[in-house]
Amino acid sequence: MLRNAETYNAELEAYKAGAIWESALSLVQHLLNTQDLNNVQVGTLAASLNKAAQWQSAIETFQNTKELADTFMLTHILGALGKCGRGVEATQVINYAKKEAIRFDSYLYNAAISSVCSSLMWEQGLNLLEKALSDSHVSSVSRGAADLLGTFGRLQESQKAEKVFSNYIQRFPNDIEVYNAMMHSLNLCHRWHNSLSLFKSMAQRGLELNIVSFTNAINPMTRLLGWQASLRIMKFIFQRDYDGKDNRHGNVMIALNAFLSSLSNTGHWKMGLEMYREAQDVGYKVDASALGSCVRLCLRSREWSAALGILEDSMRKGVQLDVRSYNLAAYCYGCGYMWEKAVKLLDPTLMQRRNLFANEFSFSIKTRCLMLGGQW
Repeated sequence: MLRNAETYNAELEAYKAGAIWESALSLVQHLLNTQDLNNVQVGTLAASLNKAAQWQSAIETFQNTKELADTFMLTHILGALGKCGRGVEATQVINYAKKEAIRFDSYLYNAAISSVCSSLMWEQGLNLLEKALSDSHVSSVSRGAADLLGTFGRLQESQKAEKVFSNYIQRFPNDIEVYNAMMHSLNLCHRWHNSLSLFKSMAQRGLELNIVSFTNAINPMTRLLGWQASLRIMKFIFQRDYDGKDNRHGNVMIALNAFLSSLSNTGHWKMGLEMYREAQDVGYKVDASALGSCVRLCLRSREWSAALGILEDSMRKGVQLDVRSYNLAAYCYGCGYMWEKAVKLLDPTLMQRRNLFANEFSFSIKTRCLMLGGQW
């Protein structure tokens, strides 16, 4: 019985709906072998693989079906390459798209710029952004521009970031995502005055500030205006409830993490602990990253018992630890001369039950605790 493209597409949809990626890829491979790929929605499969974090499979789909590549498919392939940090291969795909005269729209420009920036290939990203800004059909390249600004921040190239930002806002003057990215880039370069000035100008321009804007202002405010200023921002964020209290890993946790980190050299560990507990009390489900920042804040002030207390309390409340916060718990036990508890906590079998795997820091802490207990 002959099958047409409609039935193949229906089968692909069924596999995608059930996340049965191996069967979907096998079907594509079968169609490839029989040269029966015309009108089959391979681009949609690539998009679904990318969304499901099956990046390598998405890349392989493109490699096997280049002849079907279009703007939609390439957007998701470049997204997959960016997630894998494979900027060189992304450049090859971009060059292929140019050679085949595939139309670049806003989505493809964004994906292309982000994919090369994932490997810090800023020259290629800058070239693509300039082309996008000169294309009257492009409605926005905010994600690509934001990633390029972030790359300049990581490379400590604040002047290049400022030039890109200035050119971008001439075309898109009210793009809050790019303003936020510029603040973040300045923060990475430790240009606190410039970052805070930009934050104030955003409010003066009447831009609708969001939680990312306020989060980016926390570190500069702590450094220039004192921790009380950033505390007011955190209180404001809690009151606005940007994410909803059922959001486990939302932007509020990123803001809390930034606030706790900004207090690291101030000695105000009690205030950090208070805000961490307030987040729990008002209903937010704190994550391992915020917990780790709170514990490190206590440790920097040599408050071992406070650090251990917040760890044990958070575990009782069901906070899911990652390996970093788990290591911190063992370290706190060691600092409190409870080396046996530390060693037991770092037992590989117990860690695996928690879906955690020891790293080099786990072994280092365990060795230190055994030596502390005279277990040579």
